[in-house]
Amino acid sequence: MRGVKNWMESGGPTNNGLNRKCPFLLCGGTWCVRETMSSQMKDASGNPMVKDDGQPYLIKDSKAMRTRRKEIAQQLNESPKSIYPYWSDVTQTYTFDVKYGDDPTMGPYATIARVIAFTIIEGSFGAITLCDATFNGRRLHSIEASALASDLFENSQPPSGAVKPQEISEVLPAGRVAYHELFHLYWGNSEMNGGDDEEYNFTRMVGNKLRKNGNMYTKSLAMKNPETYALAAVDYDYTLHVTHTTKKGTYPVEFYTGFCTYEV
Repeated sequence: MRGVKNWMESGGPTNNGLNRKCPFLLCGGTWCVRETMSSQMKDASGNPMVKDDGQPYLIKDSKAMRTRRKEIAQQLNESPKSIYPYWSDVTQTYTFDVKYGDDPTMGPYATIARVIAFTIIEGSFGAITLCDATFNGRRLHSIEASALASDLFENSQPPSGAVKPQEISEVLPAGRVAYHELFHLYWGNSEMNGGDDEEYNFTRMVGNKLRKNGNMYTKSLAMKNPETYALAAVDYDYTLHVTHTTKKGTYPVEFYTGFCTYEV
């Protein structure tokens, strides 16, 4: 968290110190267009490249591009034939990804409902992409805290009864999505979980409930999980700034169980 905070305040390299170019913040999925390995390659200024004999220089003619394609295929556990180059006039760069539909401008937002943001780290290129829905969420503290006394909980489990305890997921602000992605951007794939190793559910994240794959989330995975820090930041902010009023006084609220509580 300190590394991300320092980077937000002072800038500097990303991807655990490997990327020194300024990263991009992009919205939506129309900033890049899918091409093929047989497309004419563009240079860093977006100009079509040609060979010495005047013939078009194709993407597949570049050893570096073929290597990057294989690397991305390995990361995504896909065949290289399933990986396509995407060109962006906005960033003047190529990235590699799978095909999301017949429309070459179609990205993951259009085909995978649960995707609302993602981070791209390829070589010296880094970007956070947020979908439109990311900006439609609630603001921080827009949901009032509704706490239960912590001594009603046993082994972090809420009491059974008519009163439904407030979960931390009910108070998360929209800004937490971008904050989550900053951990991917700043620390990179070598330090942060990706894909199936990521966990978003608090109860599973802290090892109180089996994951959908039947395994328990471990401490080592939780320490490399961006959502761990996103939820911790919201939790700590509520503890600092939001109180629950009882008959005897005012108490700070906490979410260390995943539910809104206060100490008696």
